Amino acid sequence: MRQNFLNSKLFRGAITAVLAGALFSTTISCDDDREVTPSMAHKITYKAEVVLGGNITGGTYYDIVEIKDKPIPAVGPVFTKEYQTMAAVGTMDTASINVKAQGTNPASMMTVKIFVDDKLMSEKVVTGVNLDATTSYKLTY
Repeated sequence: MRQNFLNSKLFRGAITAVLAGALFSTTISCDDDREVTPSMAHKITYKAEVVLGGNITGGTYYDIVEIKDKPIPAVGPVFTKEYQTMAAVGTMDTASINVKAQGTNPASMMTVKIFVDDKLMSEKVVTGVNLDATTSYKLTY
C-alpha cells in the first residue's frame, strides 16, 4: 500500500506543489533586494560684499543644481545667493564664485565667501580699485 501511495498522482502532485511554492517564495523574496543609495542635502550660500566704497560690476557663480555657471549682475555693494542641493552620499561637487567690482579708492575691500550649511568654508579678500576675487570649495555629500 505504501508503494501505491508513493507512485500515486496525489503524492506526485503534492511534491510538485511544495517545490513550486518554495521556488516562488525564493523568487519573490529576492525580487525586492534593490540597494537604495542614501542622499544628503546641503544649503549653499554665496556672498560677496564691497566695503569702504565701491560696487559689484559682475561675475559668475556655479549653480550645482542646474550644473552651470550663472551670471552675477551689477547689484551694488552686496550679492547673496542661497539654494538647497541634494545628491547621493559620496558624490563630490565644487561650489565656486568669481566676482568683479570697482572700488572708489585704494582702501576699498571686497570679501567673497562660500557657506555650506551656514558654516564658512571658503573666503577670499582683495583690496584696491579694480577688485577681482575667486574662491571655491570641493563639496562631498
